[in-house]
Amino acid sequence: MAAALLAITGRKADTALHLLRAAQEQDANHRLRTPGVYAVIGQAYLRLRRHSEAGRAFTTALELDGDCVEAHAGLAAVRLAEGDPATAAESARRAIALQSDAATNHYRLAKALAACGDDAQARDALLTALKLAPNSPTVLRKLSSICHRLGDDRAGREYDLAAHLALAQRRLMPQPLPHA
Repeated sequence: MAAALLAITGRKADTALHLLRAAQEQDANHRLRTPGVYAVIGQAYLRLRRHSEAGRAFTTALELDGDCVEAHAGLAAVRLAEGDPATAAESARRAIALQSDAATNHYRLAKALAACGDDAQARDALLTALKLAPNSPTVLRKLSSICHRLGDDRAGREYDLAAHLALAQRRLMPQPLPHA
């Protein structure tokens, strides 16, 4: 599992899937049926944009543990990719209820709400995401877009500028050295 997580972080989803399948087989043989294995498999499939397989893996994780935050968050991403924003919003809300301090869950909720046409609530979800990840260019850009759609062009320009500054800051900041 640890090696698979490192492979996913290193954007080597194929390697991660190979390792995860081995973990899944071991899990099945020992009948532990750990939801975390299936949630990580779902993440690897998401990286590969294989949404139906990701959805199955997340669903299996939820069958094993209905409160698996990673599975609810992953299903939100899958449903967004499949064009089902209402179900995506429901999954994102469940993930937020279980772990309210993850900016990604609020961002996914905002994307789903915006896709459903509820820009006001999408803005609120993005503002929460921004509190949790204040220098996220992705959140700032989406917030800019939503503000423009809501007719608040001044705020939209401010968030757009903040997104550009956050990107510039990331490029200028030296990357930390890996730990030995």
